[in-house]
Amino acid sequence: MTTRQALHDLIDRLPDHLLDDAESRLAQLDGSGETALDRVLAAAPVDDEPLTPAEVKALERWDPKKSEAQLLTRSEAEKLIANHTS
Repeated sequence: MTTRQALHDLIDRLPDHLLDDAESRLAQLDGSGETALDRVLAAAPVDDEPLTPAEVKALERWDPKKSEAQLLTRSEAEKLIANHTS
């Protein structure tokens, strides 16, 4: 039996409630598919509430030069998450 056939057999034996997770994990391997995070973000409601006065003040005080936050590209973030979850 080839590896490809063994994978097909394994997928055929998976219970239905695990199929979405299996699809997401396999799609991550070849980079062609939508991840579970993509689906969650797409389904999230748009935050259309106006900013509160406290939020406006916080944004006015924020200085990106003093921030300890680090901006990451999507691929950098995915690698970071993968390293922490494996």
